[in-house]
Amino acid sequence: MSVPNQVPIVTYTANGTTASFPITFDLHDERYLVVTVNKERPPVGSYAVNMEDGAVVFRTPPNNGDEVTLARDTVPDRQTNFESYNNSMRPEAFNYDLDKIWHFLQEQNLIDAISLARIKDEIEWRRTHDFNYDMLAQVREKQIFES
Repeated sequence: MSVPNQVPIVTYTANGTTASFPITFDLHDERYLVVTVNKERPPVGSYAVNMEDGAVVFRTPPNNGDEVTLARDTVPDRQTNFESYNNSMRPEAFNYDLDKIWHFLQEQNLIDAISLARIKDEIEWRRTHDFNYDMLAQVREKQIFES
């Protein structure tokens, strides 16, 4: 099975009544799912991951306007030890290990995009503030030399 090109994060705005939020990306193991409400981890037991339906279900719906984020954070480890004598070289095992690599690469792409956006914001902030600093410096110099 090939891994589709996808963004491994989705954000919802809660309406106060909905308790189920769909997972819109591949998730083979719920250990790799990070759930946050307003950028904080909810208490243990406040939600359940329903892998059959592909959704996170909260026991109590989040408040109206809360930001619910579901993200995949795959750990780049390899637990399968393939052997030629014990039937472990099955396609399912290979597919899972290879999918895990692709998932990790997709997540790294997302991190790179977020980092680039932050760098762009920083450059823009410095550009505008440096311009303001230059304007203030020019006014100050004008006042000093006119005195």
